[in-house]
Amino acid sequence: MLRPFTPEWAAAFRDAINADAEYRTAGAGWTWPLALSLSADPARGFPHDVAIELDLAHGTCGEVRVKVGEKATTDYVLRGDYDAWRAVVGGQLDPVVAVTMGKLKLVQGSLTTLMLQTKAAKALVACAQKVPTDFGAS
Repeated sequence: MLRPFTPEWAAAFRDAINADAEYRTAGAGWTWPLALSLSADPARGFPHDVAIELDLAHGTCGEVRVKVGEKATTDYVLRGDYDAWRAVVGGQLDPVVAVTMGKLKLVQGSLTTLMLQTKAAKALVACAQKVPTDFGAS
């Protein structure tokens, strides 16, 4: 089991994306780097904000970077707290619903473009769900 938002987790996530035929098809129209940003949560072992930057393009993921305490610099940035990411990655919260409810916030990028890519977003989350992730107890 991997701790979320760590370099090991990010690398496993990238590998899951690149191995997934469904994401390759659903993400074929997505051509922008994306960051998943976790708000600081010292009580859960994240004293600083952490961002996973994914170089996504045409259904694949190139480089992945982990930024601790730094602002994400990608075209699209989705930001949420620990509980929101745990619910999304754990399959209890649909990523599109999370954005519309404000559980995840699009802090950089076009909401219209993001909403046109809902199949890609769901396929990307399905890839994250394939990574053995330890979010710890509730």
